[in-house]
Amino acid sequence: MVVAANATSRRFIQRLTGRPAEEVNRDVFMGSEASLQEIDRAYREYRNRFATMSSLGDEVMARRDALEYYVDLFSAQNIKSFRSPRRISVQSLDPAVIDELIEGLRAATADLRRALVAEYPGGLSELQWIPRNDPFLSGLIRMELEAAQAG
Repeated sequence: MVVAANATSRRFIQRLTGRPAEEVNRDVFMGSEASLQEIDRAYREYRNRFATMSSLGDEVMARRDALEYYVDLFSAQNIKSFRSPRRISVQSLDPAVIDELIEGLRAATADLRRALVAEYPGGLSELQWIPRNDPFLSGLIRMELEAAQAG
């Protein structure tokens, strides 16, 4: 998300000043001869681009939260222990639900990655990504659940 924010800001600055962001200081930016209409269009584009990426990031977080809430709620002995630190009862969880939640998280993460790579290929080229169909994610989550129960 930092790459998206930086690239979007740089695009905005260059559009208004006609110069690369590295060459622009406060005085150059404030002295831009862009019309109010152009500033408005550039700002709307900036907001729209960043909102699109942010909403994809929000979807990833919502999926992660859904997985966390499911594990926490359905492994709790009673409602008072929900959302409090305790051992997780893996036997009370349905593996099919966990798989469904993990698949949703995987799909949301893939959508975010795809959008970031399409929109900001230069800033993301040096980052290493876990493959979309990573077979270890589900196993890792199950292993952590089992370790929490044993511990």
